[in-house]
Amino acid sequence: MLDTIRQAFLVGLGTLDLTEEKLRGTLADLTKRGELTEKEARQFADEWRQRLANRREQLQHDAKDAVQRALAGLNVASRHDIEAMAKRVAALEEEVAQVRQAMAEAATDLEC
Repeated sequence: MLDTIRQAFLVGLGTLDLTEEKLRGTLADLTKRGELTEKEARQFADEWRQRLANRREQLQHDAKDAVQRALAGLNVASRHDIEAMAKRVAALEEEVAQVRQAMAEAATDLEC
């Protein structure tokens, strides 16, 4: 499932790149033929570049959401869950070390 999401995301980005490339070529042709001024072509290209950038961001957001939903359905721990567990394990290791030290000190006191 994640492979499918990844492939769809890459296809979407590829399509956006091709669209931008095709747009540049079309604007260059229109400018060369005198149907657009350089300024008009630049303005149009800038507007479309912004639209394409927004679409890329939306695709990335959609892909991230889809991956999160897929992982949630698989009951996979999140990075936050793993970090929280790592902190908890570190705290428990510290507590165990303190208990061992206290037991060692108590054993030494009994030997005396």
